[in-house]
This record gives sequence, structure tokens and C-alpha cells, in this order.
Amino acid sequence: MPSSTSTTSSIEDPVDTNGHGSSLDFTKMGFPSDYVDIIIQAIDNPNNLTHEQLEELARTVCAKAFEKSLYSYPLSSVLVTICDKDTNQVFTQSLINCCREWYLDRSRLRPSDGHNTSPRKYRWAAYVAFLTDFYLNLKSKLRGVILKENLDDEDESSHSEEDGQSDDDGPVPTLHTEFADLLYDCGEDIVRGLDTTNSPTAEVECLLNILRTVGKSLEKDRPERMNELISQLKVTFIGPVSSRLSDMCVKSILQMIECAASGWTFDQSQASYYYPSLS
Repeated sequence: MPSSTSTTSSIEDPVDTNGHGSSLDFTKMGFPSDYVDIIIQAIDNPNNLTHEQLEELARTVCAKAFEKSLYSYPLSSVLVTICDKDTNQVFTQSLINCCREWYLDRSRLRPSDGHNTSPRKYRWAAYVAFLTDFYLNLKSKLRGVILKENLDDEDESSHSEEDGQSDDDGPVPTLHTEFADLLYDCGEDIVRGLDTTNSPTAEVECLLNILRTVGKSLEKDRPERMNELISQLKVTFIGPVSSRLSDMCVKSILQMIECAASGWTFDQSQASYYYPSLS
């Protein structure tokens, strides 16, 4: 993918309010040098890039993010910044399509039977971690937008309403629902597969990470889907599937059920039971 300008291979502060956080070196992450310039240009203003560049950028960054869970948070922060500036939503839609395509072809991410130590085992975990971190960053961005709007004076708010603006204008406020549904799809797929997978511990850990990190927000966005997911976990907990799971897996499933029932926060006795080392 050709670059029109030459820039350094790292950016400073890739997660601050301007889309930047502590130094992130894309070259050290394994991105080809010609992609690094495009990434940095997209962070500055994705609307200056061509449709082809943005579509290929979404595919390339996703593929890198799905290699290691270590990449999920910093890359998701960068992508949220790009989406927030993506006026035409070309990059945003490409990102949605790419993540959905990987989910539909998730056999590429998951280990085949008898190969639970293959790199694909970790790619599935990295994929789920990326979706979780991206959704988390989106919700953080939305909270910042809402806080800023609440601090605006009445005249500005009235003017905004007269102009027909709403909280859902722009790509970020609508994008989070797409990723919420993807996370639910992953969660339900994990639960359905617990009776056949060769790596139930890793699968349960993936789901536990989703719900511990963004369970409250997911329930707010799609309460009916959370009810269905928790119902599936309850069936698993009391059903025959639990007999093939380790005690740790069963305890983790109970933890998810109780966490949802407790409003996504534990009292002292619950925290002591699930996290005895922190007591």
C-alpha cells in the first residue's frame, strides 16, 4: 500500500483525547513500513486517504491485532480514534465487516481438534480480547462525549437541538452496538461449544474476560441478549455439560452468573470467595 508522505514509525500518546497515548511503535509490532505511514495519516485524518487505503488498513490492523492479546488494547485505542474522525465511515464500515468476517470464519482463529497448543488457540483469545478492548474504548469515548455535553451551557445545547444534532450522530455512538452484538455472538458460541471443545478452560476464560470487563455496558446496550446469555450459562452450570468441566471452569461460570445477578459488582463475601488471594 503506497504512502504519500514519510513519517516516523511511532506515535506519542496513542490513547489520549486526541487519539494518542504512551509511545506505540508500529514497526516493532511487525507492520510493514509502507503501512506505518498510512496508519499515522489515518490517525491524523482518515478522510484524506482513499477508500482502498482505508479498507486495506482495516484488514491489516485487524490481522495484526488478532495475532496476540498484547496488541488488542493499544491497537483498539488507535482504531477508535480513526473511527471517531471517519466522517464518511468508510474505515468504520470496513472495520465492522472485517471483524464480522473473521467471526463467521472463526475456524481460522480456533485450534483444530488435537492441536490445542497451536497458535490458533491464542488467536481466538486475541480476537475476543480485541473486540472487548475496542468496545471498552468506544464506551470510554462515549462517556467523555456525554460528560462534555453535560458541561455545555443551555444556549449551546438548545442550538444543537435546533440544528437537529443528537447523541447518536457520528460513527462512534452507533459503532458500539455493532461490537456489542459481536461480543454476544462470541459469548453464545463459547457456551454452545463447551460440550465439544478440547480447551474448555481457555474458552471459559475468554467469556469471563468479556463479562468482567464490559458486562455492565453490554447489558445496558442489549439487555435481552444478556438475559439469554446468562440463561445459557445457568443451563450449563446445572446440566450434564458441567460434568466434563474442571472445578475451576464451573466456579468461573458461577462467578459470571452471580456477577450479573449482583449488578456487576461483588460484595465483600463474594469477592473473598472468587478472589481469595486478594482477601
